Amino acid sequence: MKTKQESFFKKNFKLSFEFLKEFKWHSIFALGIFCLFFLTGFLYPYLFREKIIELITNLASLIEGKNAFQIISLIFFNNIKASFLAMILGLSFGLFPLITIIGNGYLLGFVARETALIEGISILWKLFPHGIFELPAIILAVGIGLKIGYSTILFIGDFMEKYKKKLNLFILILLFIISPLIFLAVAYFISRKTKLVKGINGNLKKGFRFFIFVIIPLLLIAAVIEGILIGIGL
Repeated sequence: MKTKQESFFKKNFKLSFEFLKEFKWHSIFALGIFCLFFLTGFLYPYLFREKIIELITNLASLIEGKNAFQIISLIFFNNIKASFLAMILGLSFGLFPLITIIGNGYLLGFVARETALIEGISILWKLFPHGIFELPAIILAVGIGLKIGYSTILFIGDFMEKYKKKLNLFILILLFIISPLIFLAVAYFISRKTKLVKGINGNLKKGFRFFIFVIIPLLLIAAVIEGILIGIGL
């Protein structure tokens, strides 16, 4: 006989993977963008070169002198923060998750090239275990963020069409340019009972569930693997 706890986890995992079907194309798009900018970073590692090297140096200094548990904790919580922001800030009309996946792709392409130049192309196979769980988790978080962003764009388009006569289209556009997120908050409050707002709420709710039951476990596994590999010098 199944316990309530077993039923709870089974139900939420099932709902999470049902939601995956809803945002799979957003995740595939995110994967495509990642691959494109990974290749860009690998083949043309010239943009923001000094800033990237400084970032990598700072990250290395954070890890230096720490034991395996501290490294795992650092990686895990940094990835949790980055993935959560990529998801929830899909409310920025999908811009933040898009920037996130572009930045990650370019950065990893840059690092892969620099590492290959120093230690040879075969070293890339040794880097593979570092990202086998982390990258899918980030891409899925970005996929959710893009889905939320798309539903937000649809909502804003509908809102402006509906209220352009009542509130003056020029004023609406001006408010949107001055502060898109404040505009979104006001529009959300005014139209909170509409179908499109319920769609945004539904995506946020499903996204939180997926984050807790799928993304967090993936990031935990990734952090353990990376922490151990870094600890033994791989």
